[in-house]
Amino acid sequence: MDKIDRVKEEVATQEHVDELKYNMRDVDMRECLSRGIDPATALQYGFDRSLLCWTSLYKDKPVCIAGVCSIGTIFNRTGSIWMLGSDLMKKKIVGIHVAKHCNKYVNKMLNVFEILENDVSDDNETAKVWLKWMGFEIDDEPTPAGINGELFRHFEIRGVNCGIIL
Repeated sequence: MDKIDRVKEEVATQEHVDELKYNMRDVDMRECLSRGIDPATALQYGFDRSLLCWTSLYKDKPVCIAGVCSIGTIFNRTGSIWMLGSDLMKKKIVGIHVAKHCNKYVNKMLNVFEILENDVSDDNETAKVWLKWMGFEIDDEPTPAGINGELFRHFEIRGVNCGIIL
């Protein structure tokens, strides 16, 4: 079996959530806690409310779960995009695979939502680099948004043709 064959994406399941919530990266846990929400609760909330939600798996272990929740209306179609991951993302072969395949999922989200947005902890350098690489616009200056004044940057990407195509 080729190494890359061990990394795959599939529709997220409750089993993925149950496994990832005990193996989340420190940076993701800190980001959730700084917003006043338990990391396992944040993961479950995102999974439960996402219109679209996928898991990347490495050797059948969840690497990350990403999704998009509706925060707009039928007249203002805005989605809150999110991703929480495990330390498996640090493995080079895994990180490259996830990065290569994220565009197709962001494009699927942009077929449903006109705007995808959220905030990222200013401490999460890896996420900020990834977001820029994916084409998201990130605010130049962070703003206090955490429960103890932790700094976050707003990011967004806008779709061109937004028609519901799943």
